[in-house]
Amino acid sequence: MCMALASSPASAAPDKYPDGYWERGYGFSQSAVYYQVNLKVKDIAKAEAEAVRLLTQAGAVSSGGSGMGTSNGNPMKSLSFTMDSTKAGKSVKKLFDLGDLQSYNSQAQTQKSTILELEQKIKDLSAEIAANASTLSEMPIASHLMNSLLKRLKQSRDTYQAAIGRASVNLQLIQASPEEKRP
Repeated sequence: MCMALASSPASAAPDKYPDGYWERGYGFSQSAVYYQVNLKVKDIAKAEAEAVRLLTQAGAVSSGGSGMGTSNGNPMKSLSFTMDSTKAGKSVKKLFDLGDLQSYNSQAQTQKSTILELEQKIKDLSAEIAANASTLSEMPIASHLMNSLLKRLKQSRDTYQAAIGRASVNLQLIQASPEEKRP
């Protein structure tokens, strides 16, 4: 029965796929663009309220990543938002006016070659399953493994597609020490 699978027209030559090709997993981010902004502010509560106002006005939604902590002994507040990537860059730059910019990072997730490989795997595996349906009906374990792999590949593709157009904005507000608050 294995010979029938290997000799079907949909099957590729054994050396077409390098070792590990079908076992490779795909982890895609939930957003296509990430922004990290660290600001030192005079008043965390006021800066937080203004940041929330600016971002929600642009359609951002809190992603629940809020927390308190300290940075070099100074109180710190972390906020996380998800929003449309076309509005994120402009909105993030408005945050700079809330305090002294300590650090800023913007990173786009560019994984075009990975998604092309993933799409090819879905195409090849779907063709293999269809071409060998009658044989696979007699091989429940092989059938289950192939269908399970196809399901995971499609879930990875769906995660990638859902992230397109979405941005994550992470903001850290650090309380300035009393001596830093002086003019």
